[in-house]
Amino acid sequence: MKPKRNLVKLRKIVVKKALNGENITHLARAFMVSRKFIYKWMKRHSEDPEGEWYKERSSRPKTIKGKVTEEKKERILALRRAYGFNIVKIAYILTLEGINLSHTTVWKTLQQEGEEKWRTTKKAYKRVKRFEREEPNDLWQIDIKGPFWVEEQGQHLHLVSVIDDHSRFCVGAKFFPRPVKTWDILHLLDQAMQTYGTPRQILTDNGAIFHPQRGGTSSFTRWCKTNIIDHIRARVYHPETCGKVERLHGTIIREMKRLELTYCNADLRRYRDYYNFSRPHQGINLQTPGERFMNVPLTLSIPSSVTHVC
Repeated sequence: MKPKRNLVKLRKIVVKKALNGENITHLARAFMVSRKFIYKWMKRHSEDPEGEWYKERSSRPKTIKGKVTEEKKERILALRRAYGFNIVKIAYILTLEGINLSHTTVWKTLQQEGEEKWRTTKKAYKRVKRFEREEPNDLWQIDIKGPFWVEEQGQHLHLVSVIDDHSRFCVGAKFFPRPVKTWDILHLLDQAMQTYGTPRQILTDNGAIFHPQRGGTSSFTRWCKTNIIDHIRARVYHPETCGKVERLHGTIIREMKRLELTYCNADLRRYRDYYNFSRPHQGINLQTPGERFMNVPLTLSIPSSVTHVC
């Protein structure tokens, strides 16, 4: 094991010999240091020959460009607490506002302020083949979730959601306090088509509403043919095919609770506007669904809960 060199003594000797006119290259080879090392300590000697030029200096930068000021800290906490954004979305919104902070800086700021992780364990997802249509209204996905129990409201609810595959734009969503019927879905689709246009195809699972279990043609499929829409069904026991709308269901139920909205259709309409136009989506490079679907720029707004019964 080689003995550790005394760097302070080495610097004094090398600089003294260099100042006496010895060749820098020869000194570097003789003392097994770089030429850059010698020039660095010669410069420090010339700046302060009588001082302690041979000692190491702090490597801490004199000015910290990305220092988090109180104003930046308040903005980070506001985005976290008001909207529930994660560190990626917070950093993205700050960039749009002219504040460039790394994900690590944002996360450290949240930790210092006592903000906890909302998801404590990382979910394990199995690998699936991703797909995405190239144009809006090329494919819509529709699905039904429920029944699920809402403790605060003391009732079971069913949720129907319709999402555009290309943009993740939620073209329609509605809560039902009873099992969903075919005409409920057709009415929701008619309203969405009047507002956003007719899709070329609609993707569903193999539920009884979309595909009769005893064969034949369902009312939903006949409605699609009447409106010149191709009805595509996912593979049996493969919910990943309708993964975008499945994911939307989880987002709606989780974030409406976080935003203190009630599970009613009036608040759901408010949440849809927030989801479509104010919430950056990581699945589409942090654009909002509204930016992709109809080129509407991001506008931050918090959906407020209604007070009347809905």
